[in-house]
Amino acid sequence: MKGGGRDVGLRDKHGLDLALGLSHAHGDRRLGFAMKDKIELYTDNAGFFRFRIMSGNGEVIVTSEAYFGKDEALENLESVKNSAASAPVVDLTGS
Repeated sequence: MKGGGRDVGLRDKHGLDLALGLSHAHGDRRLGFAMKDKIELYTDNAGFFRFRIMSGNGEVIVTSEAYFGKDEALENLESVKNSAASAPVVDLTGS
């Protein structure tokens, strides 16, 4: 959990860290936002603010880390929206 800054720390549905710009789980599109995708802002069970990117079929694509305040979550969400489409893909798989 971050108390500030621009490090967004996205994770996929299995809890794995994702670098911005990785391919979508169900295709070879970059982590952009298709027309049917949506972003949900919510509070988790511990009362922290998070956002998640949902695919058109309702599957969670990524979930943010926890933030203390709603404004901080929204600020980091805007950072993701502004940088995801142009972020390079960094393949760390070694294959």
